[in-house]
Amino acid sequence: MSYQHGTLGQAEAIGIIFNISMVRVFLSNPVQVIALSGELAWLVILVAGFISMAASFAFLYVYKRMPGDLYQITEKLLGIWGARIMALLCIGLFFTNAVLLFRQFTENTLLTALPNTDFQVVSFGYALCVLIILYAGIEAIGRSLYIIIPFGVIGLTVVFLLLYPYYDIYNLLPWQGYGIKQAIGASLVSSGYNMSGFLAVIMLAPSLQNYRTIRTSLVFGLGGSALIKSASLGVFVLVFGVQVGLEKVLPFYEMARLVYISRYMQRIESLFILLWVIAGTFAVAVALYFALFMLTRLLNLPAIRPIMPIAVIILEQVASLPEDIIMTIRMDGYLHNTVFAGCEIAIPLILLLAFWIKGSKQGGMKKCPSGS
Repeated sequence: MSYQHGTLGQAEAIGIIFNISMVRVFLSNPVQVIALSGELAWLVILVAGFISMAASFAFLYVYKRMPGDLYQITEKLLGIWGARIMALLCIGLFFTNAVLLFRQFTENTLLTALPNTDFQVVSFGYALCVLIILYAGIEAIGRSLYIIIPFGVIGLTVVFLLLYPYYDIYNLLPWQGYGIKQAIGASLVSSGYNMSGFLAVIMLAPSLQNYRTIRTSLVFGLGGSALIKSASLGVFVLVFGVQVGLEKVLPFYEMARLVYISRYMQRIESLFILLWVIAGTFAVAVALYFALFMLTRLLNLPAIRPIMPIAVIILEQVASLPEDIIMTIRMDGYLHNTVFAGCEIAIPLILLLAFWIKGSKQGGMKKCPSGS
């Protein structure tokens, strides 16, 4: 079937997982994490990354003994209706994430770079770019991302280092933030922001060569994105503090605006606007691709490309429904802290329990290649 991903390498998988997990570092998500945990936000987002990795390893435990994609594994464990419900759930999660990302990146581009441009023009531009990327396919997306991401990480690191003169270590006090109990709860709900990265691991697993490749992609993809987000939050709190930081809408953009190299090299934030446009467009395309992939599995369609144009049109129209960016940000925070976080924990647990129950009755399962 032409909807299959094809064979992906380790680098491509890392690029896809890393991109869709860390892209919200350019949005308002860091402020929401600070609102939940205060000065300890940098550690909360790191712990949230480890929670997502643990959930992924729970699924990989099942996958190693019962190879297949998510739909096939769910069908074997929970039956055809269980697989259909799982497919509908994944379609809803990925499409919702794509809509929220699309609207936020469109609005933020208007706010920072094109304030006099009509919303529909910018929205159409994003939609066209997403469609082109979708048509290229997931393999091309992965190869592009593993080339682009190192430059992006270097750029982020340079900004963090150039902000050193603004660091105030006292902004990290009190070190426990709003309390350890509050931080633990914030870590659990903040793991919902890694939901798409977690599901990406599950979706890509059958296309990778062996279990070792999957495991490495998971560690570097989710782990690397957690480190970048944690570093970004730590620097943001060091520079602005919690009280001032809560007033910022785009934390990374505000940090980039503070960077001063010389009188002849100022306003470098314009370079990072281009970076986040690229990262955001790829993240929307990846989320929409996985939603369409599960739709083709659910409906048993022979190909995925014919439904891409109509899917992008629907995406653009649905993304324009919220009244303003504030409502979109609130929806994003609420859904990721509740529905997405709950599904990230529930999906692997349900599959793991079903596997153990089925395995105890059948007395063993087939293992996939370990690569060792």
